[in-house]
Amino acid sequence: MMREPLFLPRRNLPRALKKLAETSTLYAPVKTWEGVTLEPVRGETERVTFEKRLPSVKPLFLPPVEGLIKYSMNPLSLESTFWESPFILLGARACDLNALVILDKVFLEEPVDEHYRRRREAATLISLDCLEPEEACFCTRLGYHPYPTSGFDLNMSQLEEGMLLEAGSEKGSKILQLLTEFTENTTPAMLEERERNRKRIEGKMEGRKLERLEKVGELKEEYWKRYALKCVECSACINICPTCYCFSLAEEKLQEHFLRLRYWEPCLKEGYQKVAAGVNPRPELHSRLANRILHKFAYFPEKYGTYACTGCGRCVEACLGKIDVREPLEHE
Repeated sequence: MMREPLFLPRRNLPRALKKLAETSTLYAPVKTWEGVTLEPVRGETERVTFEKRLPSVKPLFLPPVEGLIKYSMNPLSLESTFWESPFILLGARACDLNALVILDKVFLEEPVDEHYRRRREAATLISLDCLEPEEACFCTRLGYHPYPTSGFDLNMSQLEEGMLLEAGSEKGSKILQLLTEFTENTTPAMLEERERNRKRIEGKMEGRKLERLEKVGELKEEYWKRYALKCVECSACINICPTCYCFSLAEEKLQEHFLRLRYWEPCLKEGYQKVAAGVNPRPELHSRLANRILHKFAYFPEKYGTYACTGCGRCVEACLGKIDVREPLEHE
């Protein structure tokens, strides 16, 4: 049974986070010299920040490098390596939750990827409303909201005096129960403040519509050649993207056994598309960049009924060539 929302005063937030860290591994946004990163937090809860969003939560569910199978030839043995430890993810934004729904379509539909499934089941997701949009955000233009509406176990909405906590699952209800000593009952004024904040940020995100969104597949090769001129093939857009999932497999020889690894492989990389006999159907950069955009906004929707993009804008922020993923979608 879901519990009613509760209010966590700001003065009690450090103690509440410490309580969470005592119950399970807690991954949270923390301030570092690099900016805001996602790190395990134990007693040092004062480092936790909600000022800026996370780079991406994807590495917790689809790691950059992951061991899949451990095996040996003499004696013959085969063993799958799985993530088993439960963990709490704090600070996921709506775009992160929506990205996990997209990855679920890839890895949880038959055939199910057992490694991804176990990580998903091990996670307790504590999400957070956005208060201010990043400059490159365009989630509302893809039909999303800048605050979570589903997919969370517990959602936190920032108010002037603290956090409004709302359970979205039984996991979330148990967390509310765990934090009872730090929380208070909500008031109608608190709920109204949350709604005002949500309407305010959506109003700030109103902008040009993506007029070409449904027709991006009609863009000609000459357009993509111009679009790709600034690309330096650094793959920053792919590494920061919460929904990109291209990977390759490799075998690593250890002392007593072999390990099969899965690792991220950017589809912009020359040669990623190579098939038998070394044939490469996409030898030119512009065709690979076009394929990345078309996969998200044409091919993926055709198969799964949704875009493979959440409008987070992280790729725009990360791009060294200042390439904007929205440009082909607005192109006249």
